[in-house]
Amino acid sequence: YIAKWGLCRPDRKLLVLNLTLAVLPSRLTDYVISHELAHLDVPNHSAAFFRRLEELEPDWRRLGQELQSHRHVHLG
Repeated sequence: YIAKWGLCRPDRKLLVLNLTLAVLPSRLTDYVISHELAHLDVPNHSAAFFRRLEELEPDWRRLGQELQSHRHVHLG
């Protein structure tokens, strides 16, 4: 099982977050929210997306790596 932390539907202005984020450090939840909010402006993972993410969360690279270390966490 590899967690999908969030889902963004820009066409519907919808963000969905994985409940497992509740047991992770809040900085990681904030990172996922920033990542998904960036998708409201840029729906793909292009350079423009990462520029937008950088504006929202300057430490996104480190936080993304930290989040990957929790990819097998799930609520049982």
